[in-house]
Amino acid sequence: MKRVTVFVLILASLLPLSARPRLVLDLATAQGEVAAMVGGTVERVAEHSLLSRMEGEGSLSISLDDYLLTEPYDLRLGLMVSYGEKSLPLQVSLHAQSLGALEKGLERKLSLLLLYDGLLFVEEDEALRLGSSYNQGYASSDPLGKGEYYQVLDAEAKRWGSVVVQQVGAVSILAQTEGKELLPSMRLKRMEGRAVSLSLLVSQTRDLFFDALYEQEVGLYPFTFLVGVGTSPVGLHAQTGLAVRLPLSLLFGIHHGVWRNSSLSASCTLGLGYALSDSQLLLGSRVVVSYQYRIGDLRLEGGVGNQNWASEHSSFGSGLFLMLGTAYTW
Repeated sequence: MKRVTVFVLILASLLPLSARPRLVLDLATAQGEVAAMVGGTVERVAEHSLLSRMEGEGSLSISLDDYLLTEPYDLRLGLMVSYGEKSLPLQVSLHAQSLGALEKGLERKLSLLLLYDGLLFVEEDEALRLGSSYNQGYASSDPLGKGEYYQVLDAEAKRWGSVVVQQVGAVSILAQTEGKELLPSMRLKRMEGRAVSLSLLVSQTRDLFFDALYEQEVGLYPFTFLVGVGTSPVGLHAQTGLAVRLPLSLLFGIHHGVWRNSSLSASCTLGLGYALSDSQLLLGSRVVVSYQYRIGDLRLEGGVGNQNWASEHSSFGSGLFLMLGTAYTW
């Protein structure tokens, strides 16, 4: 047992650990219910908007420079944020009708202030990084390739979401495909742009069929290459084609979780089938339009489609179908 413990300790010492500063709050001069709310909000925002992007050791100190509360909920707050030899003063003035509204306003205001001003404390290195944000997406000044997919990581290498490169040039434009709202200067880690999916198809006659597909980003953005096998009303088939996806964050913005995780997809494939009933080789086509929702590496999908199959002597109108599916992406 001792040998196992020693081995585990040695192994743990060899693993790279992500160090980040510890947070030190000095807000003791303010007392009361509102002051307690202010302390909790400042701590929460500092963890989310600053420490998630900072690496290194030492202390990130936040102290109270000014605090004035008048009835019912008029708040003037002055904070000094310090790390090493760097300091950043923050001034916030808020008016609200309730404690809850005051808390939401303070959190939103501090988050906006630290979004870019907080970059003062973020050490830059050669890693690819997210740049500025705008209503429908993000930008990066790093050299990225059009159609490439990236994970977005915080200072502890925890995944916050993923993006796809929409346009390249002096500045690359990125659309978010899933995850939380991202912060400038977070690291970008290249993804393979691949997925494997399994779908259930329900035909007009309520027959059930299955599809298994492999998807690969091939540098022809916004198109993705598809190949797979499945069953259909006429037998077995293999198919290949292309899909195109539109992240809904491009239309509705990045500030709501539903749109950050949603996409519309359209695919068109050609197939080679085999009719089990009369042993015929078939040629076919399929068109599918679907809604996709991402949860990390998993994707849920629902849509409608149409497929048709034909042999040298006859045709088989398979018609409309409903599709439900799931996929693993990486």
